[in-house]
Amino acid sequence: MQVEFLQTSQPGLRWMIQYYRSNPQLSEAKAFASFAATERRIAELAPPRETFAGFKDVWEVKIQKTAFSFLYIIQGQTVYVIDIRDQRGHRSAEALRAFGRELRQRYDD
Repeated sequence: MQVEFLQTSQPGLRWMIQYYRSNPQLSEAKAFASFAATERRIAELAPPRETFAGFKDVWEVKIQKTAFSFLYIIQGQTVYVIDIRDQRGHRSAEALRAFGRELRQRYDD
């Protein structure tokens, strides 16, 4: 499968980068190696384990050894990453609303 990062994932990615750069005691290289491994894992389409916060078709997969996860949806042969979620509770609800608007604009024409 193809993995596509929606625009709604960009703030989460920027936050993750900022977090690791502002905490030099944490390994940015290891965190982003885990990020890449998680991206490969969802591209291989391991069956999703559980939905995110009651959203019917939104799945979450943890980025190992970090406080972050991918929120994503599968449509056809594409995995759309909606957000890079800080599991400690920052900004993902707004990303979910924005992702709905973005997909409607893209596909409901």
